[in-house]
Amino acid sequence: MKRLTIKAAYTLSELAKALSVDRRTLRHILAYQGVETFGDSKLVLISIAEIERKLPSLFEGIKLAHMLQDQLE
Repeated sequence: MKRLTIKAAYTLSELAKALSVDRRTLRHILAYQGVETFGDSKLVLISIAEIERKLPSLFEGIKLAHMLQDQLE
């Protein structure tokens, strides 16, 4: 997982880039998992709370990547 700082919300593009997945693919995955997004077609945002509730493995991955990167710096 590429560098993601811990913050309240992520753009669809940030998450897609960090996961090395196409934006459209990630949007379909989020919809399938029932993840609520907000914004419009150009700027889609996903809250960290929604990620924690609906995608716990992604949330744990973000926390772990952040912790490991902090240790390397």
